[in-house]
Amino acid sequence: MAAQTANIALLLEQTDTFPSPRQLWDSSTIISDNSEYGHLLNSLVGYEATPSMSYLLVFFFALIVPNLIAFFSSKKRFSDEIQEVAQ
Repeated sequence: MAAQTANIALLLEQTDTFPSPRQLWDSSTIISDNSEYGHLLNSLVGYEATPSMSYLLVFFFALIVPNLIAFFSSKKRFSDEIQEVAQ
């Protein structure tokens, strides 16, 4: 899901909603976006051989926020169950 969300950053860069992309690194010599492994990694984890800062920010935001929400909601649920057992 984070990979699909991060692809939004690429579209927003193309429409100039996000600032023009500045390439952080180029790993296309190792695994090209157009190779079979590149397509596989892109579909599984959102691999991008030349990611921009906005791509990485959106990718990690999409990973971290849902996990934080799940963590805090399970923590609250656990504390509610402990209070019920204590009564």
